Amino acid sequence: MNVRSNTCLIPGVIVSVALLAGCVSVSPPETDTAAAVRTSGIILVHGAGEGPETWATTAARELSRVYDIDRVAVINWSEESAERAQAPGRGYRLGRALAPELSVPVTIIAHSAGAWLAQGLVDAHLEAGGRSEDISLVLLDPFTARAWYRPFAGGRQLARGLDAALTYYTTLDPVPFTAGNVAEGRTINLDEALAHLEGTAPHWAVIDWYFVEALGTDPVVTR
Repeated sequence: MNVRSNTCLIPGVIVSVALLAGCVSVSPPETDTAAAVRTSGIILVHGAGEGPETWATTAARELSRVYDIDRVAVINWSEESAERAQAPGRGYRLGRALAPELSVPVTIIAHSAGAWLAQGLVDAHLEAGGRSEDISLVLLDPFTARAWYRPFAGGRQLARGLDAALTYYTTLDPVPFTAGNVAEGRTINLDEALAHLEGTAPHWAVIDWYFVEALGTDPVVTR
């Protein structure tokens, strides 16, 4: 599928044609996270205790293959997210630090605690005078606790300030505080869709559901 119109409408994602190119190659995940943000029209953010290889690198290749897009970046924050209890706060601070490099318009797709890195990008962008319509945010089973001792902070913070925010979640997984409790945007419960899924834990099955059912790619989770 080649995108050649003014706007590409993907279910759950809005991508400006200015972000698309004819080349379908995707580079390996950036070791320089600032460069990843600066050069991207779509940003993929993995969760805590993971790395880009869990799903984001494959997703970048799939988006490139299906939609003829090469402006896709994977933020590798595996070092900052290695300690799960501290990952949300560290991710949020990293997102704020990377925000000056953000090129817009952009779609950010983040999983689990990666939602906090995404929100750091959003908050800093808006505080610097950026427009809310510059960013489309997709959260995949986001971990809504800013810290383990503040379990419900996400309901006041995640997706804050964005009309173009979509949150896909499930209550079937054992990961605490991932029940779609976000501030703004639309939330979609995938419990029924995932009820009979075998072979993948629900927390990661949300990722595959989104890329397969909403975006029409092959499965991307490799764990």
